[in-house]
Amino acid sequence: MESFATPYPIYFFDGETEREVGYIGVHSVLTYKRFQSLMSQKISLPVNQLSAVFVCRRTVNDVEKKQKLPINENTNFCIILNQHNPSRERDAHFLISVKKSKKDRKGVRKKVVEDEDDEEEAGELVGSPSQSSEFSSALNINTIPERPGVKLSPMHASPPSSSMATSPSISAQREAAQREKERLAIALGRAQAAPVDMKAGRR
Repeated sequence: MESFATPYPIYFFDGETEREVGYIGVHSVLTYKRFQSLMSQKISLPVNQLSAVFVCRRTVNDVEKKQKLPINENTNFCIILNQHNPSRERDAHFLISVKKSKKDRKGVRKKVVEDEDDEEEAGELVGSPSQSSEFSSALNINTIPERPGVKLSPMHASPPSSSMATSPSISAQREAAQREKERLAIALGRAQAAPVDMKAGRR
């Protein structure tokens, strides 16, 4: 470590736990490539397998929150040194982890998408509360709750469905048939009475 550098703690996350592995010196002219080299020496892994974030605290609306800033070629170590100096800010440190392969990242994204699809499907099966209430009210139409020990009289029974009711066209046909029978009965009666009248005239 350079004698003029400010030491920052380094933690390594192995996928399960975090552990401190030493310190890294930060100064105003530190470059990203130099930082990668120091990081690789501490972890004993190739640079292309490691990723780093800077963990610090930030106050928002009088509430102190922890944030993680990714370390890359655009990182300004001078700003980190001025705004998050470990002598003034507690818990400021670098967190190193092993990069995930493309296969692992795709698996994580696929799992997230599947979980979202399962939630949507479950929501469709359950339905909204308004739909459930509408369905319940539809089932309770024309129904009267039965009291214990009391039987409902026929007048309280549910009205017949529309399919069981007689249509107007059928009633009209029945009335027309009845009138036709009456007309035929009258004509038949007249025909039977005519010969009697003729015999009476001959006598």
